[in-house]
Amino acid sequence: MDKKDKDIKFSIINLDNGIKTLVYPLEHVNSVSIIAIVKAGHFYEKVDENGVAHLLEHTLFDGTKDFPSFQSLTEFFDKMAGSLSGTTSYDFITAGGTFVDEEVDNAFFAIKQVLFQPLLLDEFITKEKGIIIDELSSLEDSNDYKNFLNAKKIRFNGKTILSLPLGGTQASLRSITSGMLRKYHKDMFCPNNVRIVIIGKCTEEQLKPILKKHFSQFKPNLSLKPVEFSPDQLSDKTISLIDENAKKSYIRITFPSYSWKSSSKDRVALAYICSLLANRRDSLLYSHLREKLGWIYDIGADFMVGYDIGVFEIETSTPTERSLDVIKEILKAIKRIKIKSFDKEYFEKIKDIDKKNMKMVFDTPEGILRWFSEEMVYRYPKIILPKDLIKIYDKITVENIQAVAEEIMNIDKINISILQPFDKTDKKKYKESIENLVNQYC
Repeated sequence: MDKKDKDIKFSIINLDNGIKTLVYPLEHVNSVSIIAIVKAGHFYEKVDENGVAHLLEHTLFDGTKDFPSFQSLTEFFDKMAGSLSGTTSYDFITAGGTFVDEEVDNAFFAIKQVLFQPLLLDEFITKEKGIIIDELSSLEDSNDYKNFLNAKKIRFNGKTILSLPLGGTQASLRSITSGMLRKYHKDMFCPNNVRIVIIGKCTEEQLKPILKKHFSQFKPNLSLKPVEFSPDQLSDKTISLIDENAKKSYIRITFPSYSWKSSSKDRVALAYICSLLANRRDSLLYSHLREKLGWIYDIGADFMVGYDIGVFEIETSTPTERSLDVIKEILKAIKRIKIKSFDKEYFEKIKDIDKKNMKMVFDTPEGILRWFSEEMVYRYPKIILPKDLIKIYDKITVENIQAVAEEIMNIDKINISILQPFDKTDKKKYKESIENLVNQYC
């Protein structure tokens, strides 16, 4: 055990090969929830292997050393009254599930095999390629997804993995060989690249011998290097218009944003900006564009946070004839945040709601698991708790909001991607109109 908290009784077990496991006991349940996190994922791919992380995550569950088929692995989990699933994100791949507490040993036995002893047979890889390509076919028919990919492409300089889709494309998936996938697994799925979080009816004393039994045999990859991205890879001001036979206009506006390396206070202030702008029914943009004018169905503001890079985004859709009007209103709302022209009582109301929500984060196993997973990936060996973040909420002022808006919403770094049908003779004029709006309001 390397770390304890006086109020939240978690502990961390370090194995000699580098695997780190956070244990959070819950005495009132009869289950354990486990998530194993590999610091791999989309950002760790090379350009010519785009999609390999997602493909590998699918293939991990098709068969292992002692469970040579998907069926045999599924049957094993069924007997434990549990289930196992995985996800692929920008920064990591996960495998985990929830099991009755008496089966914790068997659960780790199976998770060990999925992580470190998958068969990765050619037939499995071919099958999963087909499944993902079918999934991508549906996505790529979506105009919203097309505009999302274009916004991603123009947001980053050059042809880097940052500008490519998380799950790859149909073409990139077809070009991934079995050898490329197995090498990615060998390089990335090593003990010193793995974090585990387990919560539920378990103790550190119970888990130490189980973890050693199942994971100590695997050797670390001492040549593993972290992937690092520079802010220089984020593009300057760009306006991109996609001429597509769509029934409405799809709009995405992005700015470079904070990463996990940035201060928690700045990220909290940016989260408040998202709520002030768009993410509540009484927010500046939703109340005005949806409720008052009826120009949009929905609008969202969010920011993607990676380990050392991030992007803030506002996205919506509207009838084509209203697209310039909607862009104008979005830019006007951004300006209002930058000059503190918003209801201060409303800001305090959002703070109060967020604090109440944060108090409830640890009320469910799902909330606890999600919280500690991010802490173990992005912040370990430091780990903050919901109560720590609430203290940060209390310190945020309208001046902090203004400072963050000024820093993030920089005219020189704005990207605007619009997908809609264009009259080619008016496309140049439309772009000039957006340029004028940006210069006027940003």
